[in-house]
Amino acid sequence: MGLAVAGNVAIVVQAWYLQRALASKHDGLRFHHLARDLVKVVLASAIMGIVVAVGWWGWLQTVGASRATDAVALLVLILVGVSVYIALMWALKIEGREDVAAIIAKARNRRLGGAQT
Repeated sequence: MGLAVAGNVAIVVQAWYLQRALASKHDGLRFHHLARDLVKVVLASAIMGIVVAVGWWGWLQTVGASRATDAVALLVLILVGVSVYIALMWALKIEGREDVAAIIAKARNRRLGGAQT
């Protein structure tokens, strides 16, 4: 385990050093312009986590715990979490939401195209 930790620490230090060296030579490689989106992503993730945690707590209070109900709750809460996060992407205007819309549209078109043939 020590070797794995040492390897990961070395990777982080190397990435930090290279980022710093490159950013000092080229302003376009700095990360300062990402700070606003990072805050939005952290906020959306926290809200999604809270919604899923409350959903899990509510599920256990109403349905109870068993292997089958836990599996159903897991599937339902994954869908809820993804839906909440995607909605927050649009509400907070997180960069990259157009990519998500394109992926959803592509999947929808594939499903509709497959159903017609």
